Amino acid sequence: MSKRYLTEGFHNRPYVESSDDLMKLLSQEMRDLDQEVFKVILLNGQNHILNILEVAKGSLTAARVYPREVVKIALRYSAAALVFVHNHPSGVAKPSEDDKRITRDLVLACLPIGMKVHDHIIIGDNDKFSFADAGLIDQYAKELDARKRS
Repeated sequence: MSKRYLTEGFHNRPYVESSDDLMKLLSQEMRDLDQEVFKVILLNGQNHILNILEVAKGSLTAARVYPREVVKIALRYSAAALVFVHNHPSGVAKPSEDDKRITRDLVLACLPIGMKVHDHIIIGDNDKFSFADAGLIDQYAKELDARKRS
């Protein structure tokens, strides 16, 4: 019931404002899962939620995510921006090296086709890690810009 209340309250909002908004929306649903689940939140140009889709489900420690499939989904919905969310069944919201690699790959795949990645949030037990808040999304975008110039 609390999940439905939070979801309905969130969908009445006109747009996504912060990682805390997304945490409120998805933490109840994702924090107690016993396997990793990776979701993409598709946003329009005004950050209205177009859809929230599960793109991968994995094991206790990993879910295989393919940038090509994520881009294909985003194009199908004409998304202008994306937010990625996945859980860590261990309860620890610290990103692994694989989490950093896939986030970087997703940012690098989306930017050249005009899709902005706003964030990738990892949900643990009552905790989260935001790649945007940590400055990593901007860092990955700058890497792409540097590659273009060289």
